[in-house]
Amino acid sequence: MLRKAMLAALCLAALHGPVAAQNGLAPLREAAEGLPAILAQNPEPFQMVFVDYSALAVVAGGRAEWPDAALRRIVLGSELPPLATLRRPADWGAAAGVTLQQLRSMAGVGKSLVVWRFDRPARLEEVMAHLRQRGFVEAAGGMLQDSGPIPVMDRMRDPWRSLRSAGVTVARQGDTLVQAPQANAVRLLTGPGESFAAEPVNRSLLEGVEAQLGEGRVVQALFFSPALGLKPGDPAALLNRDPGARLQLPAAGTGQGLPPYRRGLLVDVAGPDEAGLLVALAYPACVEAERAAHRLRERWSALGQAAPLRSSGRAVPEADGSCTASVLIEVAPAGMANPALDALWRAIQLREATPIDIG
Repeated sequence: MLRKAMLAALCLAALHGPVAAQNGLAPLREAAEGLPAILAQNPEPFQMVFVDYSALAVVAGGRAEWPDAALRRIVLGSELPPLATLRRPADWGAAAGVTLQQLRSMAGVGKSLVVWRFDRPARLEEVMAHLRQRGFVEAAGGMLQDSGPIPVMDRMRDPWRSLRSAGVTVARQGDTLVQAPQANAVRLLTGPGESFAAEPVNRSLLEGVEAQLGEGRVVQALFFSPALGLKPGDPAALLNRDPGARLQLPAAGTGQGLPPYRRGLLVDVAGPDEAGLLVALAYPACVEAERAAHRLRERWSALGQAAPLRSSGRAVPEADGSCTASVLIEVAPAGMANPALDALWRAIQLREATPIDIG
């Protein structure tokens, strides 16, 4: 399946330009490189959400207007405030000053920071002009601001005003626009230090995904903390806030769940014939990663998740002795949906047992 996805992307290149031919991990890695490593210290379950719109074009079969079924696939992207305002694509595009098809990707961290990438450089200036027309005013450093307060209805309808009621700042950063509640959050991206992608645990997660991705397309992705694997009743104190440290659980790995992992990455993979869910989990040692890869596949079947056509798991070693458990679940698509991702995401939202639970 995943090897065939390159052919679909190349066919779309004639319709959508050179960006559509981009495949593999590059767009996700690019987005992670544009965010600061300090975000990896966030103990919240969702650390970074990513959506690749050029890959969504593959899901939509190259149609000029994407059907609702393609848009409903973006379940992880619903955690990004601008996408939470999406009701009718035409209305969303009018408010945003750009259509979904004119975006390359979007990445962000809850209501703290969203980075927009466009299909061509000139689009950025067009959107900035659009924001000025819609009431954003010039601020220091070339930023645009709506100082607020922003009415609730505006936050529900306007993707650029969707973060918080107190106000919003938009700033140009290279070939991207950064949306944040305050100018200080924008400055995080220009400060010294390594990127989110270069942070050691995240680097190993990306390598774990790359080891199984083949020529598939990443439609959306979620970096998550071990907190996502804890269910209500798990003491918050068990979570060591040091992102490089192991999650400390009593009798870790002795139950039906997974050995405690450092961090994880969920990836929705698109192919022309099948859909894939790729799960990467970072461990301090390969013996734990191997056990986790095996147990995750067992739990997938035991919990009655979407029936896989194929599944594969492996441990991807790092030079420092750490390892990433990388598991790929391939399923038959349901129209334009990914049943594997939908099943896991629904269980996460309902706080039900999932294959990535720790215990």
